[in-house]
Amino acid sequence: MSRQEGGARRQAARPHLRSAGDTECTRVEQRVTTFAVDDAPLLLSQVEAARLLGVTPQTVWRLAKAGRLPRVVLCKRPYYRRADLEEFVQSLPVAEP
Repeated sequence: MSRQEGGARRQAARPHLRSAGDTECTRVEQRVTTFAVDDAPLLLSQVEAARLLGVTPQTVWRLAKAGRLPRVVLCKRPYYRRADLEEFVQSLPVAEP
């Protein structure tokens, strides 16, 4: 029996073990970002939040670090609730003309 055949047999005997790229965090992240209400994800990555706000990802990070923008940490990655982003925008002062 070759090494490849032995590896394939072991993998077939343990289907609960997945490849290194298919971790629990990856599966959770895919479910979170694909679950949507009205085709809008509930949690946004830092880049997605920045696009929605029209700022850079660094600005989103700075706002979160300063405590002005709440974040959710999932599998060591920051995510931002769409509702929190909308609330943040509503709380901004309106400039006088």
